Amino acid sequence: MDIRRGRFAPALTRLTRALQVQEEVGDQEGTAEVLQSLADLALARGDAEDAREWAERALEIWRRLDARQDLARTLARLATIHPRLGNPSAATGCREERRALLAELGLTEAALRRPPT
Repeated sequence: MDIRRGRFAPALTRLTRALQVQEEVGDQEGTAEVLQSLADLALARGDAEDAREWAERALEIWRRLDARQDLARTLARLATIHPRLGNPSAATGCREERRALLAELGLTEAALRRPPT
C-alpha cells in the first residue's frame, strides 16, 4: 500500500523488517515474497540495479523450491528490469524461460498477475 502511495521510506522499513523475520524463522517462500516486494519498491523508486538484485535473490529461492509459477512471475519482473540496465539479451532470456515455464504449467500470462504491493 505504501509503495502505491509513493511512501517509500515506510515501505522500505516494513519490508526490511519482514525480510529479517522471514529469514530468522527460515521461511524460504516468505523470504522470496518479501524479496520480490523489495524489487517492486526499488523499481518504483527508479533503482533498477537494486530491483535486479532483489529479484535475482528471489529467483534463486524459487528455483531451489521448484516453485515454477513464482519463478515465472519473477522472470517476468526481471524481463522488465534488464532493459532499464541496458541488458536486452538478459531480458529476452527471462522472457523465453518464462514462456517455457508457462507452457509446461499450462498457464497464461494472466495467471502470473498479482495486485501490486
